[in-house]
Amino acid sequence: MSQGTREIVVTNRRILGLALLATTALTAPAFAQGSEETVYVTAQKRVERNVDVPISITVNTAEDIKNKNIGDLTELGQKMPNVNAGGTLFASVNIRGITSNSAGAGAGAGFPPDVGANVDEVFMGRDRAFDSVLVDVSSVEVLRGPQATLYGKNTIAGVINVTTNRPTNEYEAIADVRYGNLDYWQLRGTVSGPIIEDKLLLRASGFYQSRDGYINAPNLGTKVGSLNQYGGHAMLVANPFDNFTFEIRADINKEDDTNGQRETVATLNGTVAPFAPFNTVPAQNPYDRSVDINVMPIAKRDIWGTSAKAEYTWNNYTFTSITAWRHMTSDYNFDQDGGPLDGFDTGLSEGMRRFSQEFRITSPGDQRLSWIAGAYFDHESDTGEFHIHTGPGFPTFLFGPPFPFLLPANFSEAAQTNSTINSASWAGFVSGKFDITDKLKLSGGIRFTHEKKDLKYQQLPTILDPIIAPLHVIYAFAMPILPLTDNYRDDALSGDATLQYSFTPNQVAYARFAHGFKAGGFQADIISPPFNLANGLAFKPETLNSYEVGFKSILFDGALTANASAFYYDFSNKQEQVNTGVSFVVSNAASATSKGLELELNWMPVDGLTLFANGGYLDAKYDQFPNGGGVGINYDGNQLAGASKYSASWGGNWTAPLEAFPGTNYVVATDWDYRASQFTDPANTRAIRVEPFMIINARVGVESDDGRWGAYVWGRNLGDRTVLGGGVDVIGGLYISRSVNIGRTYGIELRART
Repeated sequence: MSQGTREIVVTNRRILGLALLATTALTAPAFAQGSEETVYVTAQKRVERNVDVPISITVNTAEDIKNKNIGDLTELGQKMPNVNAGGTLFASVNIRGITSNSAGAGAGAGFPPDVGANVDEVFMGRDRAFDSVLVDVSSVEVLRGPQATLYGKNTIAGVINVTTNRPTNEYEAIADVRYGNLDYWQLRGTVSGPIIEDKLLLRASGFYQSRDGYINAPNLGTKVGSLNQYGGHAMLVANPFDNFTFEIRADINKEDDTNGQRETVATLNGTVAPFAPFNTVPAQNPYDRSVDINVMPIAKRDIWGTSAKAEYTWNNYTFTSITAWRHMTSDYNFDQDGGPLDGFDTGLSEGMRRFSQEFRITSPGDQRLSWIAGAYFDHESDTGEFHIHTGPGFPTFLFGPPFPFLLPANFSEAAQTNSTINSASWAGFVSGKFDITDKLKLSGGIRFTHEKKDLKYQQLPTILDPIIAPLHVIYAFAMPILPLTDNYRDDALSGDATLQYSFTPNQVAYARFAHGFKAGGFQADIISPPFNLANGLAFKPETLNSYEVGFKSILFDGALTANASAFYYDFSNKQEQVNTGVSFVVSNAASATSKGLELELNWMPVDGLTLFANGGYLDAKYDQFPNGGGVGINYDGNQLAGASKYSASWGGNWTAPLEAFPGTNYVVATDWDYRASQFTDPANTRAIRVEPFMIINARVGVESDDGRWGAYVWGRNLGDRTVLGGGVDVIGGLYISRSVNIGRTYGIELRART
């Protein structure tokens, strides 16, 4: 190549790099992260090319996570089609209209998530137990649709697979530091290497993250919404023989901050009650990130776990055993009235202990018939203590007789709900793929699951004010329920069947059917009147028939990948949390449907420039939900909670040599995330609807071409967009509190590795 030609090429690349930011701002082409390297996944419990797996999958590698400036798992969820996510203490993931609401307001031990999250093949259980800082992660796979055969329970919406980096046979050390406004700090570090070369390897990683609060609380003299968490994980791998591997993994995550405080949208004020003390409470502006609360928020969680994995290979057959223990405690308490008066506050303390064991045998993958068969067992004990307190600022006059008076200045009442659910589940499964011809393949599987749950429950007052006896205010929120027990038993078959056709090795079409199942359970949270205790606390299992067609391709010698899918969901007895006005109750919708389209494209037009984007369309509604909001209040035709009709993410990454400094590159990266409006409850309450929003992020820096160091500046939510998320409508709209996102953040980042 002549010097003149080289200058033209470099100039064109610079133009493309500078145009990257502009083109992503003006257009939304359906490109998704990609490169010339082949993308491999473990979605079917064996390593395969993504294009060969007939499932809708989004894969983000460590490089993608770095370029998109992703901090935790739920941030990553916002960059995938037909996925909505938020976290961290109140983590939730919505895939194609199915949400994991177990950590939401009012949810507790009785309502596990619909999304299965696995870290290094270990199921995390509660969604509050897995969303933390992504440190030393190799890849994150999101499988959309029910994964009924290989993953089983609590995967009716899909599966998130997080894979961390394995120990290396060479010594290495990796570290990165971020600092930003709001005194934001994030430190991550990893060391890896052999203890005994080739035989015993160790890798350990740790992180620390903190940030000042971003919501003003003048009555408390501070800001709330702070972050403070730390943790890490380690993996020890032993290779005593060529055909046997044994690994032990341990992780820990601790959080103690004020994260999760909601904004107050509406509050009792002079327009409702023009007399003291309520006429002194000002109306609230939900967009000012300022609250008049009088109770300091509490947000704590303590998560740890260990696992042991043994793998033995004989004649290309692999026997795998995974044993895991998980433990979690969490505690939160928030001022729910949103005002300076001592009205009412609520909180929930939870505990989880979990043991699981999986055995499986995997046949060689290069045979005409390949298969996986296995058995799975888990036992989980969940405890919940939901507590509620009312004070003299509570507006009892709203109820009318027998409450025509204001409460005394020293009024205080409280109640507590105690629940324990012990659950056990065992399953057997088999999945196989048969090559009918070189191009046509049939795959499928079946899983039998037995579920058993035992409930202990009581709800009683802990403080009663003698002045207003027997007309206690607390009974309007927590009706007295003496200790009771109940049990649940169920057997279920789930599975899938897929037909795929390879036009070429890199162009594959598929049609897939899957039947998903999520067990029933118990209402185990606070129960408020009106509630008919004679009907019991149990709710039914939900089932889902999923129909999907898709096309995956790798084109132009790997420069472009294109994945598209269309799906139709048919629900029966869909489980939902319904707001009764003062508490949440888990209910079963009679039926619902969800249908949509997804498109992901990855393009590398020239070396160093990667463009990505994705788009999703989702139409998710309740066909029948009679009496969903109480007797005679039907939710038929309402939009499923958390389902945005349109979603998209696009952007890119440009890396090019910095000619003045040989061996150094400059990097420009940007991504844009768009979501259409969504309702956050089955009632489709407009007061807590999330309006359409677009978030813009960017990252610019320099780095060595061998990856040993890098320095960057970054910005998130560069448009300083305020987004009001999910919330709670209490007492007919007089008190509405909603989550609010953090505004514009920016900072620097330094990276180094040996």
